[in-house]
Amino acid sequence: MRYRPALLLALLLALGLPGAGLASAQGDIPRPPQFGPTPTPTAGDDEEASSPACAGLPTYYRDLNRAFMRADVLNDFLSGGADYEDLTERKAKPIVEDADALVAAIEGLDVPEVYADGNAGIAALIGYIRDQVAFYGLDSTKVPKVTVVDGAYQLLYDGETAVAAACPKEIADFGGYIFIDPATIEDDVDTGN
Repeated sequence: MRYRPALLLALLLALGLPGAGLASAQGDIPRPPQFGPTPTPTAGDDEEASSPACAGLPTYYRDLNRAFMRADVLNDFLSGGADYEDLTERKAKPIVEDADALVAAIEGLDVPEVYADGNAGIAALIGYIRDQVAFYGLDSTKVPKVTVVDGAYQLLYDGETAVAAACPKEIADFGGYIFIDPATIEDDVDTGN
């Protein structure tokens, strides 16, 4: 079964971040979607890429999924309802540590240049979740900056639209996008129109 990192973004949207409207209460988080197996690159993938800039996308996509699969503690927190109000220091600390590890893993990926903005946006969103958990469970004097979310959405939109234009074959193989369908956040970003 393929684990799609968009699960966390769907959870972010459900938690009421910009572009939401899916669920207003933190307990109304939808169940994660189930997907088929993660596409794995084969020897011929590099030769069949839409352009040289797209050659590394299958490997990047696989590694991004694997990074999210290793974030067990964070995933459990988010899929369990992400109840920030009930966080104690004991509960929050492992979530923050797991989110830190996920951000480091995302930032350490070999990212094709065509999706560099998107990868930065993913890392920023996970960093925002980490900061929220830390605020509620560890240190309420460090208030998370909500503007990070707007910037992350813009980076994601720019990355998704750039990769869709440059790498249509790969994007079709991934189900239409890498992390989030850019149409779902179009109203929250500067689309250049």
